Amino acid sequence: MHEIEDLVHGSIVVLDKHFPADDDRLPGWFARLYEFQSAFDCSDTRGRVRDILIRRGHGQPARPVRLIDVVAAVAEAAEADGDIELIALWHGLGYDVLELVDPMDSPGAARLREIVARTDAVSVELPYGYRPSDQDLDTMDDELETWWYRVRD
Repeated sequence: MHEIEDLVHGSIVVLDKHFPADDDRLPGWFARLYEFQSAFDCSDTRGRVRDILIRRGHGQPARPVRLIDVVAAVAEAAEADGDIELIALWHGLGYDVLELVDPMDSPGAARLREIVARTDAVSVELPYGYRPSDQDLDTMDDELETWWYRVRD
């Protein structure tokens, strides 16, 4: 799944660019991104960012972290970088793929949705099936999914 490989690659690059060299959260964030990627039929893509991973201490013991917290950090860095597509791709995966049980009570989900709204990432055209259309949202019988995707009104 090249889309997931590219998503993780872009996330690592933008996190490396926007977080200080001594930020000890990045090894854990990188490990969590690769754990996410391993759930899909993807190739090993660590070679694409080998220099970043070595410099940032990937592979050393890292604190556990929730995927949504990593994604929110990616979205913040992507916003600073002007990479609205990266924000849209993560949000477009949906709350369930981001492993959220109760997204309405998640600070990470709130941060991501604020960034999506502020950057208008919902207007970025994504591959078919990534997120429901506005028309689908109007007829959807799933309050949580409607809430997740409808960040502006």
